Amino acid sequence: MNEEVQAIRQVADGAAAVHGCEVWDVQYARGGKGAWVLRVFIDRPGGVTLDHCEAVSKDLSARLDVDDLIPHRYVLEVSSPGLTRALTEEAHWRKSVGALCRAVTADGAAHEGRIVALEGGAVRLAPRGGGPETTFPLAEVKRANLMFDEERNLTETRTRQ
Repeated sequence: MNEEVQAIRQVADGAAAVHGCEVWDVQYARGGKGAWVLRVFIDRPGGVTLDHCEAVSKDLSARLDVDDLIPHRYVLEVSSPGLTRALTEEAHWRKSVGALCRAVTADGAAHEGRIVALEGGAVRLAPRGGGPETTFPLAEVKRANLMFDEERNLTETRTRQ
């Protein structure tokens, strides 16, 4: 993460925390027509609502204007990372223990299963449908996303009611 995005992330962390949320990810790049787009994905226990996104967006926009971190025009988008969110940081893996994921490693191998643990820089997965656990270094992960997990989502919904 470059210095500019790190500085934006710090401001976003503060804005999100005020509203009971945490920043999952920050993406800052040119969009389709060359305009700069700042995407901030927020999360919180129990999920993110439109009201959370709106509150964080207003607060973050004001903070960014005051700090003048972005010297040109940009579009700010604040949203939930979604159910099939990307796992791009070690912290994401730790928070997702017990969830289903799909990861592709540098050798092109695809791994699907339930995240058992993150130990010593390696991910342990219990494959879908059974079989022996697989382990691969976190540093070898090219991309990874959580997968929709009907069983887990139903359990969490029942727990919240």
